[in-house]
Amino acid sequence: MHAGMVHALREIHRVLKPNGTLIDLRPNEGNRPIEVLLSYATLRAGEIESSTDATDKRAANHAMQQAVTDGLFKLEYDETFDYIADLDTVEDLRNYGKSLKQNILSEATVAQVEALTSDETDDFSIRIRRSMMIARYRKSPL
Repeated sequence: MHAGMVHALREIHRVLKPNGTLIDLRPNEGNRPIEVLLSYATLRAGEIESSTDATDKRAANHAMQQAVTDGLFKLEYDETFDYIADLDTVEDLRNYGKSLKQNILSEATVAQVEALTSDETDDFSIRIRRSMMIARYRKSPL
């Protein structure tokens, strides 16, 4: 996987105009916490298991570092931020879980969210945080 990513970055370098910009936006490694936001508290309810795609994320990090080491790109800026999805119902959470390709939302976590919200008459939200990274690279002349 890593060799293919390095090849792709070399191709990006080849076709990018002189002094062009590469934006790298992707999820960080790690599970996604799930919180229940109640009127009086925010409670941790579990997490979405993300370890199944950790190898791909590590390979992407390594490939980008290799491209910088090889002088293809120069890092200008990077930042980590949380991408937040707020859901209104437990059913929305189930549907979110069904949409996941490599990550796992366990039924135990859904049950925990149900238990935390079953007595709530006020509005509540179910929040999923996904740690993301964004970086800007400048094409280096070879």
